[in-house]
Amino acid sequence: MKKMGKRLSVVLLVQGLCLGALAQGNSDALGSPVLVKDPCKRDVLQYQANIELVRKTLGDQNATELEARFMSKTEWNALLLQDGYCGIAQRLRERKLTR
Repeated sequence: MKKMGKRLSVVLLVQGLCLGALAQGNSDALGSPVLVKDPCKRDVLQYQANIELVRKTLGDQNATELEARFMSKTEWNALLLQDGYCGIAQRLRERKLTR
C-alpha cells in the first residue's frame, strides 16, 4: 500500500511537470501541441503527450492507470463524438490536468 502511494505521488509529480513540457520523440506523430491553433485540440494533444511521457518514463501500467482515473476509453470516445475536442478539453480543465 505504501509503495503504491509513493508510485502514485511520482506519477502525479511527473504529470504536473509535464504540463509545461513540449512533446518529444514519437509524440511528434500527434502534431506539436504548440503549433495547433485550436485551443481545445491543443489541450487534448498536450494531455496525450503528457501521458506518452509518463508511459516512457514510468511504464505502460502507470500511464494506463493515470488515463483510467481521468476517463475510460468508452467515455472518451462518447464525449469526443458528442462534444468534440472542446468537451474533452473542458473535462481536462475541470480536473486541472491542463493549463
